[in-house]
Amino acid sequence: MNLKIINPLEDFLNDLFQLHTEKGFPKFFYTSRANVVIVLLVAKSDLTRDEIGFEDICSIVPKSITSRSTIKSILDEATLKNYFIKTNSKNDRRKKIFKPSHEVNLFMKKWIQRNREIFRI
Repeated sequence: MNLKIINPLEDFLNDLFQLHTEKGFPKFFYTSRANVVIVLLVAKSDLTRDEIGFEDICSIVPKSITSRSTIKSILDEATLKNYFIKTNSKNDRRKKIFKPSHEVNLFMKKWIQRNREIFRI
């Protein structure tokens, strides 16, 4: 197989294994496929300045990835650990929205940059 393909895969796997064993947010991020998807959705909504709440996430995430109750558990854990900030919507005070904390924003910027480096083929 071509080294141009093998090396990025190996680098990505090594990063994945390293981050999974770290404490704090990196471990939370890589806990499950559902965690990754939810974190990416919350981070993306913050970057695009869109509001995202529980029902929005449930409507986006396929049921084959995770259930509503698991989504709620992940959001609750992320909020409890201060990875997400839960606030009221500006448009509908009844709706609770989620935003990434400063720590999560910094991690995601570094994660994106690292993946750009890895997959620059």
